[in-house]
Amino acid sequence: MGLSKTVKLSNAERQRVFWLNDFEMLIKQKIYFANDSLDAGRGTHIKAIPVLANDIVTAAWIKVNTACPTNATVDLGYGSMVNYWGNALPLDGTGVVSTLYTASDTWDFDRVPRGTEGDNTEIEVPNVATGDVVSLVTNIDTLGLDFDISVPKPPRDRVVVHVTNNTPDNYLYPEKTTMTVTVNKAPWATHPWHVTAADTIDITATTDFADVDINSGVIELWARVVRAR
Repeated sequence: MGLSKTVKLSNAERQRVFWLNDFEMLIKQKIYFANDSLDAGRGTHIKAIPVLANDIVTAAWIKVNTACPTNATVDLGYGSMVNYWGNALPLDGTGVVSTLYTASDTWDFDRVPRGTEGDNTEIEVPNVATGDVVSLVTNIDTLGLDFDISVPKPPRDRVVVHVTNNTPDNYLYPEKTTMTVTVNKAPWATHPWHVTAADTIDITATTDFADVDINSGVIELWARVVRAR
């Protein structure tokens, strides 16, 4: 992981502003990583879209035009909230980058002993990373079982589900269950950001999967902004 630094946005394409009404607009900034390369390592970032004091940013997202190398990821946020609109967003495919992923799997329990020595299984989930908010839903009565979910380090597109038997019974024999995992990479995104002092919307290189220099992709950074008048 490199030292924290800011890379100056130097590409020649100007920001485009699309007014939706008298006070709300869409801002698009196209970024060519061949000119504005992010070094591998969290903390290296580009200050991409300036916002003014008293603006309200209601949404921000990334669209990939030309894919970056495999395992290239960025956070999308501002200041100290570097992942406000997206944590470890994958850039190795084209199109709008999703911040919500789901996956399901079936767990055929053998038995679950009482106490902390429970059982565990793994569920493959695309693009899950440390720092994502992960939730689990099952199709059976939990019967006094506690389910804990964790993202292993380093993440490999999977989560680990651990089950503990907190009942008085020495063993529980649950029926086969279908588990659905939801990964939210931007839990704060539904809360508009009220800008109290002039700031910027930033993209920050991450190392959640591997040290990858983001040096070949082309992306569009979009923001929906309500401008105070």
